[in-house]
Amino acid sequence: MSGDTVTGRALQFTNDNKYAYAYSGTIGVTNVKKTMLKFNTNSEYLIAEFNMSCNSGAGDDFDFIIKIDGINVLESQITTPAQPSARFINPIKLILPSYSEIEVTLENVTQASTLNWTVTLAAKVGMPQRVGNLDD
Repeated sequence: MSGDTVTGRALQFTNDNKYAYAYSGTIGVTNVKKTMLKFNTNSEYLIAEFNMSCNSGAGDDFDFIIKIDGINVLESQITTPAQPSARFINPIKLILPSYSEIEVTLENVTQASTLNWTVTLAAKVGMPQRVGNLDD
């Protein structure tokens, strides 16, 4: 599981396999659904926190969707705030099950303008009790 390089929008693990992370990079989002993150959890489950930020565009509405195995488990409409200091959206915390495909998408539902978004994931890795790496 462990690795020390970021390869695209896939899930990465720290070398001790206690934490996982993923970065979308900056992606221009228009009125077409964009995949921000897409990965598989393999044999571990994740206690995950998703964070997102936008560069500008006060008042645009975006659909933010997190799917697990093709099922929408979270769908929220986000309105981009006017103040630059407030352009970080509150984190979303979820437990992601093992052996699942996770997909995070964004779409501008207000207009066709492009706004740059980033989505990051930071997670604590959980495994079956016999391995148990959540005990710090």
